[in-house]
Amino acid sequence: MSLNTVSGAPVLNSAQVEDSLVKPLESIAAIALCSTIVRTHGSSALRIPITAATPTASFVAEGAEIPVTDADLEELVLTPRKLAGLSVITSELAQTSTPQAADIVGAGLAKDIAKKLDMAAFGNLPAPAPPGLAALSGVKAVTAHLAGGKLTDFDWAAEAESLSAVAGGNITHWVASPDAALLIATTPLGGTGGLMSAMQPDPTLPTRRQVLGRPLIVSTAVASRTIWGIDNSRSFLAISEDVTLESDRSVYFTSDRIAIRAKLRVSFGWPNPETVVKITIPAA
Repeated sequence: MSLNTVSGAPVLNSAQVEDSLVKPLESIAAIALCSTIVRTHGSSALRIPITAATPTASFVAEGAEIPVTDADLEELVLTPRKLAGLSVITSELAQTSTPQAADIVGAGLAKDIAKKLDMAAFGNLPAPAPPGLAALSGVKAVTAHLAGGKLTDFDWAAEAESLSAVAGGNITHWVASPDAALLIATTPLGGTGGLMSAMQPDPTLPTRRQVLGRPLIVSTAVASRTIWGIDNSRSFLAISEDVTLESDRSVYFTSDRIAIRAKLRVSFGWPNPETVVKITIPAA
């Protein structure tokens, strides 16, 4: 991976950027792990249709007219916003031709970008960041039961699943703050007096944990003592295909270092907020 380039020149071609930056980003960002990822062209918006009112079927007598009903369609428009990260590496690392050098640069930037992406998705950062879950209206709310500083049961999960199902959703992922995940991990299956933790390993992916059959993702971007129940078919992450990784030698010329800049356009959204459930664990 030689970076003997002029200022602002691409470091990697599009295929290399995909492997060194985009794929790592998609594998570590919590919002990517619990969403449907859609690639867009350039800065073009992703338009997601929303059925506000569905057609109504009915039993009809033979020879009678079939009632006509129209679908009321709306749309959620996700306009990709620029998200950029900057890293500085030594000239010695830049001049190596080993594939690992590209991976080191891409992984570092992907981790930084993923952190900011999750902060926006699970919070409510100011513009130009897209509005996140913390600003989303219409989500369902559940309060977990607590006694002695511990969760007493997993009724919160059953209630969240039910609320999402009533709205036409199906929770596929739990995304929790670290302190909420700890409380889940220390709650026995069956609640107080149980013998086995409800946070069990996934046999197909031993490093992944799941709660009552659904993967649990832990993210520091989620507010303290909070768990989100998300249906990945109703959660969208739009990533522009126009992703760049560029280098510039001039800015750190005196210290013989090179600036590496990653830039992409991304947005996220939930066309059916009522299928999203926010679970809050009250203070002890």
